[in-house]
Amino acid sequence: MMYTIDLTQADIFASPAFYVQQNDMIYVEPNKSKSIKSSPFYTYLSAGGSVLGVISAIVSIVVLVTK
Repeated sequence: MMYTIDLTQADIFASPAFYVQQNDMIYVEPNKSKSIKSSPFYTYLSAGGSVLGVISAIVSIVVLVTK
């Protein structure tokens, strides 16, 4: 048997496909939304966060050493 289910619906628990049994195969379709990893905003955000982390670590070390 093949079932298509929507996990956002409340009646999922009543579905016979909810309980997975031995030798069942589950296929999840990929999202049709735009990939987040390819977005330049998130690339710059990640790089900026890394730079900020390094700068804050250096500042913390300098403050601790000067005390």
